[in-house]
Amino acid sequence: LGNSPSGITPEFDKLSQDGVLFKNFFASGLRTNRGLVSVLCSFPSQTGKSIIKRMVGQKSFFSLPRILQERGYDTSFIYGGDLDFDNMRGFLRTNGVKHFIGIEDFPKEIHTSKWGVSDVVLFDKTLAYMDSLQEPFMTNIMTLTNHEPLEDVPEKYKILTEKDHYQYKYLNAYHYSDYALGYFFDKIKGKKYFENTIFVLVADHGRNRHQSLDIDWKRFHIPLLIYSPA
Repeated sequence: LGNSPSGITPEFDKLSQDGVLFKNFFASGLRTNRGLVSVLCSFPSQTGKSIIKRMVGQKSFFSLPRILQERGYDTSFIYGGDLDFDNMRGFLRTNGVKHFIGIEDFPKEIHTSKWGVSDVVLFDKTLAYMDSLQEPFMTNIMTLTNHEPLEDVPEKYKILTEKDHYQYKYLNAYHYSDYALGYFFDKIKGKKYFENTIFVLVADHGRNRHQSLDIDWKRFHIPLLIYSPA
C-alpha cells in the first residue's frame, strides 16, 4: 500500500500524497455485507450470517448516514449492481440512506459484467446526480470492476499478461479501477462543492489469497485514504 508496484495505481498514489493514508488498516471480514456495516455503523463482523441478513439486524443502528441526515444532509447510495443483493438497500434505508441508484437505473446494454456496470459509467452517473443536489450531502459510492470474475476491464487497460505476473488479472482490474478513480477526480475538481468535501476511500473487504494458514491476516489488509482539498 502506498506507492504501488509496477505503477498499477498511479491515481490513488497521487491522491495519497495530498491526503491522509492509513497503511496499517484492516477489514472486519471478507464480504461486502460485513464491510458496509463496519464502515457505516462501526459494527464488528459476527460469526455466521451477516447481521444485515438477520431479523435482529432489521432495526436502526447508530450509523454515519443517520447522524448526518439528522444534521440536514441529503444521503444517498450509488452502486452499479443489484442494490437488493444481501439486503443492502433494506439495511441502508433503515439506517439513514434516503436515495438510491442501482443497476435498474442504467440501460441494459451497458451492463458489461456479471455484477453490473463499469466504474467509469458509475462515476458518470454519480457526477450527474451530485450536480442535482443541494449542499450538504453524503454520497456513498460502491464500485465493482475490480471484483471477481474481473471480466469488465477494457482491453487498453490490460497492461500485464500472464508472462508478467501470475496475478495479472487482478492487477489489470486494479489498474482500470484506478484509472476510473482518476477520471472521477479530474471531473469533480471543477464542481462548486469540491473544496467543501471530505472524500473517504476505503475497501469493503480484502480477498482470499488461498493460503494454507490458520489466520491469513494479509487477506484483511486494505487501504484507507482520507482526502480533503481544503
